[in-house]
Amino acid sequence: LDARICSTVAVARYGDANGHDWADNWQRFAALSRVGADIAEGKLAGFRPDLVHAHDWQAALTIAYMRFGPAREVPSVMTVHNLAFQGRFPAGIFGGLGLAAEAMTVDGVEYYGGVGYLKAGLQSAWAITTVSPTYAEEIRTPEHGMGLDGLINMRGA
Repeated sequence: LDARICSTVAVARYGDANGHDWADNWQRFAALSRVGADIAEGKLAGFRPDLVHAHDWQAALTIAYMRFGPAREVPSVMTVHNLAFQGRFPAGIFGGLGLAAEAMTVDGVEYYGGVGYLKAGLQSAWAITTVSPTYAEEIRTPEHGMGLDGLINMRGA
């Protein structure tokens, strides 16, 4: 992965010592996801995956890139470990993602007026899994669904 934005922060992956997210997380994890989608598309010489399996918000945008791009026919699975971490960003970042305009809808990456990486992965994946059957049931409820329970129930996950 040759992306300058991915190597500018050497301390912690997701945030500072006080637990605050890095301001450029949207770019860093979009770059990671773009590479995943490029691989799914077959841009890695001699390799094209049979399936792409993304875990949590940090990789979830991979599946949206696939859905709104040339790799839409590659099956995908989105696994949720903790719905509390969703990768939510202001709508203003959308132009920097390189997605088609049609992706900025409720059926795509749009989430309560902003961009939601985990929501986009859940919306776009062929299948959704969780870390356990118990967690799968819990996140279907408003109490534990963190605002995504409606989507999860609609998808039948």
